[in-house]
Amino acid sequence: MKNQFQAKAFAKSREMALGIQLSQRPHDSGSGIEFTNHLNRTVFTVYDKKLDAENKNGIEIAFGVDNISEEYKIDPVRISKWLDDCLTTFAHPAKRKTSWQWQRLAFHKESDFQSFSEEFVNFLNTESNSFCEDVILNDNDSDSKTDERILSAIWSRRGQSTFRKELLHAYDNVCAITGCSEIEVLEAAHITPYKVEQTYNLANGLILRADIHTLFDLSLISINPQSGEIVVSKKLSTDYQLLHGKLANLPSDTTKLPDYAALMKHCKTIN
Repeated sequence: MKNQFQAKAFAKSREMALGIQLSQRPHDSGSGIEFTNHLNRTVFTVYDKKLDAENKNGIEIAFGVDNISEEYKIDPVRISKWLDDCLTTFAHPAKRKTSWQWQRLAFHKESDFQSFSEEFVNFLNTESNSFCEDVILNDNDSDSKTDERILSAIWSRRGQSTFRKELLHAYDNVCAITGCSEIEVLEAAHITPYKVEQTYNLANGLILRADIHTLFDLSLISINPQSGEIVVSKKLSTDYQLLHGKLANLPSDTTKLPDYAALMKHCKTIN
């Protein structure tokens, strides 16, 4: 049975995982919970059983560094160093226990785990956004190659947790274009790319279903802020054409509406 700290830590882990769009499942050993990405690869696992003696009343977290690197496009050496640095601020040592030899950290106090969880999300956001900017700013390849790399950058974006939470609240937990209410597939989209604005201003965001987010970033779907209607490129299939001309799901609170000029500029790129 989990003690009070362990129960709170597991709850915080679930909250953190939801913010960076991970799914959860019981670990095969029955001693913890795995949090997995969209490819069902484990990003991290939280354990409350089979711990080191010095960590028996706390939790241990094993990090799939290679999976984190692939998911967020961060150098694995950078991830490992960051985790090691956490030992001097938030965490305690924990032995590697599996054949994979994943890095482990232990936590004994709620305040330490709270601080770590916030820093972990910030780390993923910062490093992942840096990758996206480098891909777009340094890309001199052909259009088709550019599209492939942009798509790779799009899939790397997991995080933006505070920005996403604010947008979910503003849009009543539904996609602005499809009305989808499955929170697990809703993402925080920037209207003007982050590399240009470098801000998480609510007015520069929309909540979009993952596939719609990709199409929005590729200028294949948008919203006309003048009419509030959805605009769909003729390049898309019939399934998406059904959305053309329908009213978007915009916030009822006028103070939370998307920026008119930015959205109009984006809308004009659709053809």
